[in-house]
Amino acid sequence: MVELTHALDFSPKSLAQGMNHCFEDYVIPMEISEQALAGMLRMYSVDLLNSILAIDQGEIVGVLLLGRRGDVSRVGAMAVAKAHRGQGLGHRILEKAIEDSEARGESKMVLEAIEHNTRAISFYESLGFEWVCRLCGYSKVLDQTGKANALEQISFGEMATMLQSRGDDGLTWEMNHATVAQLALPSFAVSYHGMSAAISPMGDDALLCRSLAITGEQDDVKLVGLLAGLADEYPGRTIKIPVYFPEPIFGGLLNSVGFETSSLAQVMLERFAADH
Repeated sequence: MVELTHALDFSPKSLAQGMNHCFEDYVIPMEISEQALAGMLRMYSVDLLNSILAIDQGEIVGVLLLGRRGDVSRVGAMAVAKAHRGQGLGHRILEKAIEDSEARGESKMVLEAIEHNTRAISFYESLGFEWVCRLCGYSKVLDQTGKANALEQISFGEMATMLQSRGDDGLTWEMNHATVAQLALPSFAVSYHGMSAAISPMGDDALLCRSLAITGEQDDVKLVGLLAGLADEYPGRTIKIPVYFPEPIFGGLLNSVGFETSSLAQVMLERFAADH
């Protein structure tokens, strides 16, 4: 019989191997190393005591990693091994997470799902989750303008403070102030006239923009200046924005300065506690 337990008693190596096994042949297969898992646990505030594993004869056959911040929890990764799919195990795991969350007195639970995975979205909706907004990814080649735009190097703490002061409402878990505060080298943060970005180098060809703190005033002009400053330092690289930027907040701005929208999209869903 498959039993549910918490993830705290499993080594990072065993947990990474179990996640890879559970995500095999998923819509987006996952291949995560022990080192990458350690970074994920830190940045996304994953609580292993309240994360749930499904165990069958000593093997991890289901996983739900739960992030927790204040009175909000987030399903950061959830999957069931191929041989155990279609048997209600996913429902059992998520229902357990919801029950535990409400027992702790949390106000809501959030998660993201691939937009075209309508079966998964319907499953989440059956358990009380509601569609919040569409999440998109974007990309643009950094072209030098010949006009120097010096960027101010700032700390992750400073950028986190900017995000928090402007309000995290509408931002995803991956890009809000608490996540940015946990970033580390070789990532870095820069600012241009009050707009700031958290950047991670990706090899020699790309930069990953993990979060963007807009100001609400002339953001298109400021973003052009910020990109020009990055182009001075990293000419020819492609700046990539992951598929977790809320389209209603960032879509128009990014498209207006030449970013292309990726074909893959996600949706953000949330579920409020019954007594909220």
